[in-house]
Amino acid sequence: MGNTTRRKRRENTVSGLPVMVAAILIGGLPLLGRVLLKHLTIEIRKEITALEMEKNKVISEISELELQKAALSRPDRIKEIARKKLGMKEPEDGAIVIIPVLEGKNEK
Repeated sequence: MGNTTRRKRRENTVSGLPVMVAAILIGGLPLLGRVLLKHLTIEIRKEITALEMEKNKVISEISELELQKAALSRPDRIKEIARKKLGMKEPEDGAIVIIPVLEGKNEK
């Protein structure tokens, strides 16, 4: 009697094994999905942080370049370069200055 009882228990356990595995999988899938979702969320947040840092760096560079542009385009600086490097001078009062236009130079 003892052997048949053990055999029936073993058969019940073995036949119930697929049900138990299915139950574990069904119960574990949402947990696995949650872990994967959490991992993806963390990775996306890291990427967002890196992109925000890069954006701030670019904004800072733009500000620096705008300051340089403002400094380089000062009228007094341009006049100085025109006089020293290009040999230009201010026209006399009442003088009319005619600037010749060369053919093909103003087409772009």
